[in-house]
Amino acid sequence: MATRRATMKRRLLRPSACLRIRCGAQVLLSSVLLLGVGACGGGGSGGGADPVGGTPPLPSGTGTVSVTVRDALGGRVPGADVGVTYPSVYQGQPASTSRWVTADSNGEFTFADVGSGQIWAGASYETVVNWAGRTTEVSLAPDGHLDLEITIRPNADPTMGVAPAYVHPTQGVWEDGRSLEFSLNLAMVEPIVAIGSGGGFTVRACAPDPVNDAPTFQADCIEGPMGFDAAYSVTLVRQMATRAPSATPFSVALLLDQSRNIVSSDPDDQRLFDIKYFLTNKGPDNRVVLAAFGGNDADSGELSPLPQQPATILPTENPTFTASANGYFATVDSLDTLEGGRSTLFGSIDALLDFTATNAASAERRIVAVLSAGGDDVCGSVSDCRNAERQLVEKSGAKSVGLVTIGLAGASGRDQRGALARLTELTGGVALWVDDPHQMGLVFGALPRVLDGSAPISVLQVRITSPTVGAFQSGRIVMGTLHYESCPFECYRPMDIPFAVRIP
Repeated sequence: MATRRATMKRRLLRPSACLRIRCGAQVLLSSVLLLGVGACGGGGSGGGADPVGGTPPLPSGTGTVSVTVRDALGGRVPGADVGVTYPSVYQGQPASTSRWVTADSNGEFTFADVGSGQIWAGASYETVVNWAGRTTEVSLAPDGHLDLEITIRPNADPTMGVAPAYVHPTQGVWEDGRSLEFSLNLAMVEPIVAIGSGGGFTVRACAPDPVNDAPTFQADCIEGPMGFDAAYSVTLVRQMATRAPSATPFSVALLLDQSRNIVSSDPDDQRLFDIKYFLTNKGPDNRVVLAAFGGNDADSGELSPLPQQPATILPTENPTFTASANGYFATVDSLDTLEGGRSTLFGSIDALLDFTATNAASAERRIVAVLSAGGDDVCGSVSDCRNAERQLVEKSGAKSVGLVTIGLAGASGRDQRGALARLTELTGGVALWVDDPHQMGLVFGALPRVLDGSAPISVLQVRITSPTVGAFQSGRIVMGTLHYESCPFECYRPMDIPFAVRIP
């Protein structure tokens, strides 16, 4: 924990004398004068005014700064780490000092003897999740005082989602059906920049895996007629422009996995706070209804505590879309005791497509957004499950209700990736991916922009080639994996993002 907190502090509070170094996902600020013993101020802990023994000399005058830390829902954060950066002098030259302390039981701390000039403050907090925030630079006068508030938000490695790809209807397939070129659209949860050999986007080559073809054949790379599959290599990946579409009000049915899969994938129930974070920030013009899914397992005897199956729409008495920001908070809190049973993923999506088509205004963007921690446990064989997917795709189009999926990888989450990628590609939706539960806060924070259509879209041009003549034909689906790395300097964990491309 100490290492992660130190990393958050380095990212939050950096001296004003700095070099700008472009590194993958963000502009990193690196100190010209490293914050070592000579340039760092003294620490302290607890509430009240902090001890300042050992701080470097100040260029001119001092003041005081009181900081209050709040979470994304407006509540105070007792015991948060709080820091302030201000001008100082090191070996006769202008420098910056960062001092970190622990906030009191009210989420407050007052710094004494803060050097006057341009200063800024930051805060971080870690329980089972990482949250962090900082202020903009503000001016502190000699003998002056500032009251600053910091709202901490999710602090995790970036993630992204995949929006539908585009294949030119007449020019996308060539070389006797052995080459396919398409535009892969990425919905950006956090800004990500590809940089030369130090990091960026690649697409993995694909080869069929015969091991998973029994007892029912399963295509791994190119889905065509039953029994068909073909390998492909990747010959081009080029990042194109990023665009930011305009926003349209939405009505969303937020469908949450409450099966036994969520118990292992989100053991600390992080999603419950993150869902309230989404509700708080969804915007006053947007409406939501909450639902959950899980079912009884006749084979094991494990029961789902949800009152209705395959999906329970909440409240059970009179569920309706609402613009209320906090009306669902108590319901969300109650979900921590309503976990268990098998996953009824496809049946629950089917039910919510019907409910949304009937109850949401047709003039709005109408969407079912599902958080899933595993595949469907009841759809049957591989071919039965593919048929269930196709039926959902047809219903989504017929009822003009889109799909957004949030795939949470965990003990059981990997086997769902192909299904969610195909569902969103074929329905024109967006598939978001969470490899680490810490990232759920980022995803739910960005979800309003995904739902209203204003999330930035980064476009990759991709060309793949197969040794099989006629491999790429109209109606077939290409399944692939986008790989992202961000290095050197502060490296983020590599990401593998599944995608599906339908050939028109």
